[in-house]
Amino acid sequence: MPFFAGTQKTRWTTFTLWSTLGLLVGAGQFIAVGWAAAAGLQATELLQPAIQFIPEHAVAIVIFLLGAFASYKLLTRRSFRRLCVALTLWAGLLASLNYVHFFTGVAYAQSWQPTETQVETYKVYPGRAPVYDAQPINLVYKGESPAALMQQLGWVKNHTFSRDDIPFNQYIALLMQNRPPVSDLYWNGIPQHSAYQLPGSLTHRYHVRWWKTENEGNTPIWMGAVSYDNGLKVAHYNGILTVLHSIDPQTDKTRDKLAAGIPAGQWHVRITYPVPPQEKDEEHDYSTDGGVIVISEQVVK
Repeated sequence: MPFFAGTQKTRWTTFTLWSTLGLLVGAGQFIAVGWAAAAGLQATELLQPAIQFIPEHAVAIVIFLLGAFASYKLLTRRSFRRLCVALTLWAGLLASLNYVHFFTGVAYAQSWQPTETQVETYKVYPGRAPVYDAQPINLVYKGESPAALMQQLGWVKNHTFSRDDIPFNQYIALLMQNRPPVSDLYWNGIPQHSAYQLPGSLTHRYHVRWWKTENEGNTPIWMGAVSYDNGLKVAHYNGILTVLHSIDPQTDKTRDKLAAGIPAGQWHVRITYPVPPQEKDEEHDYSTDGGVIVISEQVVK
């Protein structure tokens, strides 16, 4: 590094300042984590969010630092041309970050390591660190698989980024078919096991995600989150900034629409209220009365 600083004719005072800050941040984070672990703090509420946040946002942090450094160099001389170059650079970095995230599998390398399963948790998040707005779990399916129910109701199975290897050309083909892959939501740290949608446009569609959990006796239990896409938004998602579908915050309407279409006889449908009502706020993307539709396969004798 001193060699590069010398070739750029950097003053020794400037080099000392920034190298000291870099040393404190680069080495200091490992010293702090090591000290906290040695002191038995690895499970505390203060340290655990940072342990989840840093790995999830590592690529974004590196790209942000590179972009900030390059922009600083470009804008030391103020000119409209250099401003355009800096803005183009940031657009390219954001596009590259999205491409790496969705189409190379880097972001999902740890997706198969679930946290402790808690069936009473009725929230899902667009990431694993505790910094995202929640969406509701509003369905429970008791049976081998909800696939037969989805097929009978006319729901089409979606690809998902964490469980399907989706090259960019296939992604474009799915967009043209109005069946874009479903972005991942995380329940207790694991992405959905399957996802389905009703026929719709690229910006307006009903979709549901399912997570297979523990058994109730010999019966598998699936947790589901159903919602309605009603547009697009720029969102903080899984460690990056990207464009995602926004959902209708009145998720109870979507939940009840799905339940009303289930034919009697093969499935038993009831509603329970395991969580208190929730209004949309800065931590939740939805409002709900707290109801969860429980769907059970009927036993044919």
